[in-house]
Formats: sequence, structure tokens, C-alpha cells
Amino acid sequence: MNPVVKIAKHLDRKEYFSFRLWEFCLRNTVRLFPWYFLFAVLIRHPLTALHGFWYYRNLVRNSPRQALHGTINLSSLIRTLRQNKKNGRLILAPGFCMKPFDAVKRESICPAGFFNHRCAILDQPELLRQEQETWAEPCDRCNIGRLARLSAQIHADFYIMTSALDIAHDLFLPSLQGTGANMGIFLLCPYSAEAFTFGLTVTGMKGALITFCKGDCQNYEEFTRADIGIKKKQTFIEESDFEYLQNELAADTGPAMSPSHRIPSYSRKNNVYRAE
Repeated sequence: MNPVVKIAKHLDRKEYFSFRLWEFCLRNTVRLFPWYFLFAVLIRHPLTALHGFWYYRNLVRNSPRQALHGTINLSSLIRTLRQNKKNGRLILAPGFCMKPFDAVKRESICPAGFFNHRCAILDQPELLRQEQETWAEPCDRCNIGRLARLSAQIHADFYIMTSALDIAHDLFLPSLQGTGANMGIFLLCPYSAEAFTFGLTVTGMKGALITFCKGDCQNYEEFTRADIGIKKKQTFIEESDFEYLQNELAADTGPAMSPSHRIPSYSRKNNVYRAE
């Protein structure tokens, strides 16, 4: 092992300076996204970034040797959303690797493509009122489609996460500038949860994380390949997490969309499906 990486791992284990991203930052110095995040986000908004950095350190201090899963837990986020409907803009954001995938042929079968921000269901909004079982294959069994329908039911924005660079540009920067969502539910690999939480803290975004239980990236090498679209597994979250989201988020609108339920029109801005 590279001795510098070994030292960084040691610093993470010791939680030196209440910071657990020493190895992650070191390994990614040769890539574009941390530099974009530094110059477009941190340096341009130093006060917010500094406040968020201290907030992140407090989270680490209060969770010694425990993985961070966002800046707020899911139940608290939903409660906050209900109390601040006029001031809160919510976004649901699953990873692209949740798209339908043929495990035998080891290739994507998503009609909208794999490593992109598109969803065939949101591109055809008339389908959102229909039950998922009536959609054409493979959308009828796609968990991203399921989440897209839920986002329409609660009038939330929707974003399919791909690369770290796009996430910084499409999610974090607009939130920091006040033009994007200020609350979010994100579905991603446990491996990247700590780094994602740091991004939330320094942009001031309230975010709850749901981590994958199957097919997720286990290490830096797998994360790096997935970050450029090389992912030969489909990822999943626990079914109980899906049921919780459906029951709690849709509690105010009912379990299903009635004919009178207004479906939001969706426009795309910075790769985000914006609910209008």
C-alpha cells in the first residue's frame, strides 16, 4: 500500500481533526470533481462552507466510529417538511445504478439509458397517474420509476445521480445559491455516504440518506468505476425503506393518486426534474 494512503487511512481511523475523509480526499486529488467543489462551492461561498465544515466536525464528534447518513434522519426530515411546506423544496435522488439491469447479459435494459439523468416515466408524465403494474417493461418493475411516481404524488423534484462532478454542479451548487432544493432524500452506496454528508453540510442542505443493501460499491476502485458509468450490478434498498417512504411521504395525499390529484408538470434544469 502507498505509504501516504496508509497514513491517510490512519488519520481516518483516529478521526484526526474530527474529519474522516482524509483517504477519500487524497485518492481523489487526481480527479476533477474535488477541484470543482473547492473552487465553485467552497471558495465562492466561504462563510457557508466554513459553517458547514464545523457542523460536519460536530457530527463526527457526536458519532464516533459510526457512519454518517446525512445531516438529518429520515423521520425528522419528513416532520420538518410537513411543518414547513411553504419554505421547503424537497428532492428525491436515487443513484443511476438502481435502473433496471439484466444480470445475465450484464447490461442495462433501461429505455432511457443507463449512465444519465433521464427517466422514461418522467419524460412521459401521463404515465405517472397510472399504476406501475400497467407500465411497459422494464419500467413496471423499476425502483427508480417507483420513486418518480412518488415524487409526483408529493410534488417533489427528482434527480438521478450519476457522477460526483454532476452532483456538485446539479445539486449542491444550486442549493447553496438558493435556486435548488433545500431538503433531500438521497439513495446511494454506504461507501460514499460520509463524503456525501460532508457535501450536504458545507452547502447547508438538509439531507437524509438511504443506503443500498445490495449491489453497492464496496471500495474506492468500485466507486471510481461507477463514477464514470462502469457498473455491472443493479443496486437496491430494503423494501421496508420503500414502504416507509411511501407511507410517510404520501400520508397527506393518500396511498394512490386519484383522477383529481394534480400531477405536477416537470421541466429539466441542470439535469434535475423540477416540479412546477
